[in-house]
Amino acid sequence: MTQFKNAVADPAAYASRWKTDTGKKVLAAVCSYTPVEVIHAADALSFRVFGTTGDFSLADGHLQAYCCALVRGILNDVLAGKLGAIDGAVFPHTCDSMRRLSDIWRLNTTFALHQDVVLPVKLNTETAKVYMVLRRSGG
Repeated sequence: MTQFKNAVADPAAYASRWKTDTGKKVLAAVCSYTPVEVIHAADALSFRVFGTTGDFSLADGHLQAYCCALVRGILNDVLAGKLGAIDGAVFPHTCDSMRRLSDIWRLNTTFALHQDVVLPVKLNTETAKVYMVLRRSGG
């Protein structure tokens, strides 16, 4: 439980220590729909980012004022250099603001990994199965 408590108390410090101790990658999960299982399967640590609140001055130069505080906060943090422990980010296509965050992130950062993930919302349908098979095969 000590390791869990330490991670919760200071997630950024935990991610930095984990990266140093293991030599493995840390990938930002920018949304609750980010498939963290895929990040873990790639032998990386998923690091959920929420963004700070209040000061969106850096983000506001890139986003419309109606974008949610989550997207604005995440963008503000990355532009301010507050996400130094990560090696990249995974962006699920969940809403217009998250899609724009992905584009702006790609154009304004130099992280090694930037991945957009488009997954079906309903996973128990025949069309979802066909979609996933076609995506995997490159079709």
